[in-house]
Amino acid sequence: MNYKQLIKGILIIISYFFGANFIAALFYRLIEDNIIPNYHNFYYLLVYLIMAIIYILAFNKSIIKDIKDYKKNYKKYIKVGFNYYLKGVFIMIVSNLFLSYILNLSKSTNELTNIEMFKSSPYTQAIIIILLAPIIEELVFRCSFNKMTLNRHLFSFITGTIFGGIHVLSSLSNPIMILMLVPYSAMGVALGYAYKDTNNICTSLIMHIIHNSITLMIIIIGIAGGII
Repeated sequence: MNYKQLIKGILIIISYFFGANFIAALFYRLIEDNIIPNYHNFYYLLVYLIMAIIYILAFNKSIIKDIKDYKKNYKKYIKVGFNYYLKGVFIMIVSNLFLSYILNLSKSTNELTNIEMFKSSPYTQAIIIILLAPIIEELVFRCSFNKMTLNRHLFSFITGTIFGGIHVLSSLSNPIMILMLVPYSAMGVALGYAYKDTNNICTSLIMHIIHNSITLMIIIIGIAGGII
């Protein structure tokens, strides 16, 4: 394992959180000082946009290379991506059913927060969920750890588990909620395999966008039907 690459990846993840919080805090300070108008939803979107631009610039050379490669091999990469995506979805569904109906665990705090935020600002959240979040997360979790190890299994499980852990971190007030790592990490692991097997960020990014789009549609249908 390349521990320098592992440390680099972790530092990039940390920089993502501190960077996003710093930019958000700056906007809040400007609002409090009446320097800028209080357009909370717009600034929330802007934070994600700025972070996405930062990481795109940081990995611009590999992104350009991967786009060119994807154009040549898109049929093969789409097949690989969907193969792993379907496996990830299957594990997510089975583990979620087990946690919900056997162990009686409710949704994670992160998931409930996302639903409430979508209800309050659907258009802003739609852009973030479908486009900006996948771009940021794929660049952070896949590209920054790319050279950590040549072992595709180790790469996928480490990056997938870190990805899942961050999404359920706010729910760990109840120790048993650690089991939510399984459904949340499943997609991260699947995307890790999709990326490593094609060595192309476009493969995992497109699958991530598709997954978030489907998830958002389910949320919209749930809200419209009064289920959520």
